[in-house]
Amino acid sequence: MRFLRKILRLTILPFWFMIIAFLALPGMFAGRRGIRWNGKITRLWGAGVARILNIQIERNGKNPEAFLHGLIVSNHQSYLDILVNSAVFPVRFLPKVEIRYWPVLGWFIALNRPVWVNRKSPLASAKVAEEIEKSVCDGLPILVFPEGTNSDGSGLLPFKSTAFEAVARTGQPVCPVLLKYAPSDDGFPLCWCGDMPFLHHVRHVLGLQKIRVKMDLLEPVYPLPGEHRKDLSNRVRQIMLDHYRSM
Repeated sequence: MRFLRKILRLTILPFWFMIIAFLALPGMFAGRRGIRWNGKITRLWGAGVARILNIQIERNGKNPEAFLHGLIVSNHQSYLDILVNSAVFPVRFLPKVEIRYWPVLGWFIALNRPVWVNRKSPLASAKVAEEIEKSVCDGLPILVFPEGTNSDGSGLLPFKSTAFEAVARTGQPVCPVLLKYAPSDDGFPLCWCGDMPFLHHVRHVLGLQKIRVKMDLLEPVYPLPGEHRKDLSNRVRQIMLDHYRSM
């Protein structure tokens, strides 16, 4: 049965990706309106992949509509986090620029009209901050994983504060999202971290009967007058960490 699920999903997913690519193409040439359109297409993509993989999302807390202005900040345990968040929010991604040159995946992510991050260039970092600021003020939510890498699910890693600069300057909210995966039926770890090969993890996930994840949407956090981005990121992290421990 597991083998048949893998075959079925590997058959359906490429067709779904092609449909999404076709729907996203008009948004590549339509300025800010195109970015908004492709955010909606990204949510359609995430919802479709979640359906194909039978990812069951138990959502608690705030209405997702309250998160459409600001910086969506999520904990990060797996590539599955991208699917789960995309299934709920019409997000704009914030990937590192190296992904842009990956075969197939880089092209597909580019359809989202993301804000590419070049950590080696101070000038590029300034442009990234400016684009984040424009997006959150235009009601185009940016999805950020401020831990910067996957954790093992036992807690939250320290936050990188760069993306918080835009909201600290504009007074836009930080919208915290916490994900916690239920153990899979066969005990396979859904957190992808450590030395586990990526393709090995993907192959196993494709065969799972279902994936259950709890998504808690916390109250938006507004920057205090004159609050530095690092202080804001630390405050948000502490709020998220306290809640995660209670999940």
